[in-house]
Amino acid sequence: EMLDFPVVMNRRYRTCWYEPEDDPEELRRLILWTVNQEGVTSVLPPGSLDLLDEIALMFRGRSEVPPFDHADMQHMLERYKNVVPIFHNKDESGTKVST
Repeated sequence: EMLDFPVVMNRRYRTCWYEPEDDPEELRRLILWTVNQEGVTSVLPPGSLDLLDEIALMFRGRSEVPPFDHADMQHMLERYKNVVPIFHNKDESGTKVST
């Protein structure tokens, strides 16, 4: 990790400028959703090496991407329904939408 990172915005993960998802089960769902999207071949890792290790363990020894199921999707829709994406635009009504 970078010892003299000039900006500290997250005290728990000193190299992150955002609040990463660090619950292992939620991280698993997010990564599986991402890699199950058509055309996706990689995932941007979180700014913490500890979280990156969790992601690496998900795929170690696998030749195929684990599936993402409907129950996981329903769980994520409920858990993140009030979260505003980091990168977003506003639609015609002024409502923030993900890009």
